[in-house]
Amino acid sequence: MRVIVAMLMAIVVLAACSSEDAVVSSDNEGVNVREVVDPIDAAPEDTGAVDTAPEDTGAVDTAPEDTGAVDTAPEDTGAVDTAPANTSTVAHRSEPRPINSGFHNDPVELVGNTGNPQLLEFYTTWCPTCRQAAPIVHGLEADYWGDVDFIYLDREEAVNKDVVDLFGIRYQPVFILLDAEGNFVEQWFGAVNEASLRDALDAISGA
Repeated sequence: MRVIVAMLMAIVVLAACSSEDAVVSSDNEGVNVREVVDPIDAAPEDTGAVDTAPEDTGAVDTAPEDTGAVDTAPEDTGAVDTAPANTSTVAHRSEPRPINSGFHNDPVELVGNTGNPQLLEFYTTWCPTCRQAAPIVHGLEADYWGDVDFIYLDREEAVNKDVVDLFGIRYQPVFILLDAEGNFVEQWFGAVNEASLRDALDAISGA
């Protein structure tokens, strides 16, 4: 009986020793796991600097402010808008047509806007009477240059339609005399009567 009791006690002691070894082993394994896991947990802290990258590149947000100077360009070029206000008349040609030259359509904007009396001639390029009149009219232009502005308008040009309709031009050549304010004075049509034109030009220019 004593032998049996001794054997049971020995078994209990061995069992107790085996349990302590297991606890120690478990504690060691726990420490090792924390040592491996801790660096992984720290990695987000080390790489957290990436979160500050938007702050470093945030300077890009200020670029529109730097380039905002472009918005002032219209103000710099706005001076162009005042140019028409300073121009009360439209510049006429710098010299008279050569006597033997052909016809050349003048800008319709000149009509009534040069500050001088004007002789308008409505012509077409195919008109034989217009071609015959050209040397006479160009000679008169040279004689009255600076006092009366001669404006040549092709009756068939689309850009001249409003002025053609205004004066009711249906044939050619037609000559219309305007005063310095652009008011109608007199008109002639067909073959040129040089003497009649000279009388009217003398009267309006004060020659």
